[in-house]
Amino acid sequence: MASPNPVDDLGMACSNVTLDDEEARGLVFSNGTNVSQPMAQKTRSLVGRILNENPINFPVMQQLFASVWKPVKGFRIRDFGPNFFWFQFFNEKEKDRIYNKGPWSFEHNLLIITKVELGSNLRDVPLFSTDMWIQFHNVPRGLMS
Repeated sequence: MASPNPVDDLGMACSNVTLDDEEARGLVFSNGTNVSQPMAQKTRSLVGRILNENPINFPVMQQLFASVWKPVKGFRIRDFGPNFFWFQFFNEKEKDRIYNKGPWSFEHNLLIITKVELGSNLRDVPLFSTDMWIQFHNVPRGLMS
């Protein structure tokens, strides 16, 4: 007689699954790249972090940047943890345009983005500062440069 709940059957079957040491290390490709440590494979990449303590709505962020940036050849965003993202562009000029037109924000939170070098570990890229212009009004002439 079959169990009344197929979810329970699946749970029982999965409870006996174990990983050996080799499987627990993660998927390793022939070039030695481990999936758990994302590496920049193309120079058409940006890595970014949204300055917010709370996690953001990733699908909404993807839709917003797609509609604002409008890259002709497209791009892909990968989520690598709380508010940490990898932006992969299919065109170098579009990546440079997005980078140079910043800073960007999402839901009033600053998005810090930077270019990554080929082979860089994306988790090691420092994302603590960004350049921005600030305009001051009514500054006395002696203090202007």
